[in-house]
Formats: sequence, C-alpha cells, structure tokens
Amino acid sequence: MNPLEQALEQLNKERQMLAILIFAFVSVLVWIAVSFASSQKSTRVSAELQAKAQPLTPNLNREVLEEIAQKKSFSESELANFPIKIRHIDGSSGGESIIYLGEEPIVPASPTPQLTPVMLVPTEEDSRPDTTDTAPELTPDTIATPAATPE
Repeated sequence: MNPLEQALEQLNKERQMLAILIFAFVSVLVWIAVSFASSQKSTRVSAELQAKAQPLTPNLNREVLEEIAQKKSFSESELANFPIKIRHIDGSSGGESIIYLGEEPIVPASPTPQLTPVMLVPTEEDSRPDTTDTAPELTPDTIATPAATPE
C-alpha cells in the first residue's frame, strides 16, 4: 500500500471515531435533560382543595361577641338544663352505655364470688427456721380455695 492510501485510511478511521464520540456526547446530553425534566415535581392543587382554601369572610356578629364578653358565669337554672353525658364501658362484658352525670350505670346482676375465711394450721415444717432465700413451694394442699357459693 502506498503512503497516500494509508493516510486516507487513517483519516477515515479518525472520522468514524469522531462520529461515534459526537453520537455518545449527544446521547449523554439527552439522557441528562430527560432525567432533569422527569425529576421536577409537578404539584397541582385540585379545584376542590382550592375551593376549601378560600379565606373566611370577616363578618362577625358584634352583638354575640359582646354577649360572650359580658357573660362570665352561668346561673344555676342554665346549668340545670345543661346535660353532661358520660360514656360508661363495662369492664367485664365490654358493653357500653351513655349515662348522664348524677346517674349510676345500670350494671347487670351477676353472681359475685364470696370469700370464706380459712384458718391455716401451722405444721412442723412451718415452725422451722427458713434457711433458703426462695419462697415456699405452692401445692394444692397449701393453697386455700374459697368455698363454693350456693346459687
């Protein structure tokens, strides 16, 4: 091959390399532009929220404000007509009822266990001095159970 052909071939390779580099540079620029555009948040407020965000009208009834400013306490008759409600939840049944202040909740009648006093007689083992730091072992013989209540 003659030197002129070699120079042309070298020039052709360099031109191909330049085209590849330009294409890569443009691709990177497009990639950066798309990433930047997609990362921008577009927040829009709906029409319903815009309607709710309207400022309140500053029209206040002065007569009511003056009456509130003058009234410092309530009379007995006003308080008597003011009901106070309490939500009562029964712990055993989980039932719920509304009662007014001053009333007792209506609790369904349930049998209440009655405790019967039991006298424990000390044994020989109880009178010996305790040499351990642990509590005595509980067995069915040492536990006093309440007597059954007749229904």
